[in-house]
Formats: sequence, C-alpha cells, structure tokens
Amino acid sequence: MNTALGIGITLLHTIIVIMAIILLLFSNSLLTVGLLLVGAGIIFVLQIIFYGCPLSLIEKNLIGKSAIELTHRYLPFIKINNGDSKLQELQLHYIFVFCTFAIIKFMLLLFKHETANMVQILNNADTSLNLSNLMTKFK
Repeated sequence: MNTALGIGITLLHTIIVIMAIILLLFSNSLLTVGLLLVGAGIIFVLQIIFYGCPLSLIEKNLIGKSAIELTHRYLPFIKINNGDSKLQELQLHYIFVFCTFAIIKFMLLLFKHETANMVQILNNADTSLNLSNLMTKFK
C-alpha cells in the first residue's frame, strides 16, 4: 500500500514539475507567470524550512527514494553524491533556476505590455504645437 501511494506521489511530483515548466515556457499571461513565481517562492521557503522538498520527503518515507534521486540515478551526465545535503542543494538549485527564469519572463512580459501602452499613447498624441489647440483641450 505504501509503495503504491509513494509511486502516486512521485507521479504527482513529476506532473507538477512538468506542468510548471510547460506553463512557464508557453504562457504569455502576466498572471500565470506571477502565480508560478509565487508558487515557486513558497516551495523555495518550504524547501529551506523542511530541509528538503515536502513531496520528496513523503516519497522518501514511503518508497525509500525521492523523484530527484530516481531521476539522477538514470541520468549519467549528472553526477552527485547520494548524501541528503547534496540532494537538498540540488533541489534548491533547480527551484532557484526556475524562479530566475520566471522573473525574467515576468519582466519581459511586463516590458512588452508597457511598451505597447507607450506606443499607443504616442500614436494618439497630438503632435501639433499650436497654442490655440492646446488651450481648447483644457477648457
């Protein structure tokens, strides 16, 4: 029973990570990217408080390995020690990199939005310097 529950939590963990990456890559909504950033920030704080990802801790208790350990066992190009401190540092690194990309995407979307507003304001501006036109606008 514990093994099935552990595998279910591992699948949930994997789906959450994959969906967050897909949303970050393909979303052009400030709200979505902002919510991803807030969620990643909360996970970052929980990672520091619990000295490990809460889902990874549950996985480790139920099946003896976490999704990060299983992933790194089968990826030969990533070499880490099996110590818990290295895994925690690696998880923090992944979350930090995700937060960095989310901040960059948020800033680019904000710049795009504000630039579009600025161009619209400039297009609608009256470029004539006629004083009488200016005075009629303020009456």
